Amino acid sequence: GGPAPARAAAPAKPPRIEEVARLAGVSPITVSRALRQPEKVAAEKRDRILQVVAQTGYASNPHARALRSGQSSVVAAFVSNILSQQFALAVQGCAEVLEPQGYQLMVGQTSYSYAKETSMIASLRALRPAAVLFTGVIELEENRQSLRDLGIPIMETWAYPRDPIDMLVGFSNYDGGAMAARHLAERGYRRVAFVARQGGRGELRRQGFNAAAAELGLQVVAELAVDNAQTIADGRAALSRLLAMGQAFDAVFCAN
Repeated sequence: GGPAPARAAAPAKPPRIEEVARLAGVSPITVSRALRQPEKVAAEKRDRILQVVAQTGYASNPHARALRSGQSSVVAAFVSNILSQQFALAVQGCAEVLEPQGYQLMVGQTSYSYAKETSMIASLRALRPAAVLFTGVIELEENRQSLRDLGIPIMETWAYPRDPIDMLVGFSNYDGGAMAARHLAERGYRRVAFVARQGGRGELRRQGFNAAAAELGLQVVAELAVDNAQTIADGRAALSRLLAMGQAFDAVFCAN
């Protein structure tokens, strides 16, 4: 037979922090400190370390560091809809506060799905983030308990439950719906319609809207549940469906 086929070269393993420390003539903890808190390392040592880092292509792995030390620089943010402008602004605001303090923001999307929410929360045990943020509140008790068991700060937003898991920045969705009804009544509208996501915050807004409408003499002549609206085109389609119901109305409250 002919010569054996050449084997592809195995990809080079990324350098470890111990190798960087050996080449720079310092301890691994000094390398870590030079990269995370450079002001605490003497300039001559810091420059030497950075030169070795540049030569070797070393990159700190925050996930591995979290497993070794139990501490992480990653904050997980789970948004209901990644296309939503208000959620994007909230995440951007968090990043502007967290990043100067040395934290990295990792974003995931739950899509208002209990199944996705449960899967993402289960993944947090391996990730071990420093904290978790949700654009919403966690309703399933098993997920609430899983988050408590992490022993890290948990922030829920966009609602006002009586028993948040940990920290809460929110408002009453019921009161928000009532405010919308009062606004329409003050503008002189009397036959109104309602569009929102079914369940969760959408249902709370519907209850508040309907209660205030009844008190103010507004007639809610049409209601439409839309669970997958994400874009302006989806909103336009929802309005078409509402008009197709054949009810005459002079104002619409879109609660999402």
